[in-house]
Amino acid sequence: MIQNFCQDDSFDKYDEYQLHMNTLLSASLTDFDIPLRILLPLGDAGIRRLRDLVSMTRTQLLSVSRMGVVSVDFLEKFLASQNLSLKK
Repeated sequence: MIQNFCQDDSFDKYDEYQLHMNTLLSASLTDFDIPLRILLPLGDAGIRRLRDLVSMTRTQLLSVSRMGVVSVDFLEKFLASQNLSLKK
């Protein structure tokens, strides 16, 4: 008797989504169109990757030196365009 072994070539949406999110969150903030006036204070505060940014709350960002309401609003809109948000 000959058995037919088939490889499982099924598409796993969850794995692709996870891979996409890991890649996106690992991206440097300098890879995006974020103004230098925002990048510099973030870098000084140790926020260099998208993963670092989404782990911050609005209040925490506002406490970063040289980060104002306009800058935080910009970052919230930027994150929304990436289907992300600040920590609640």
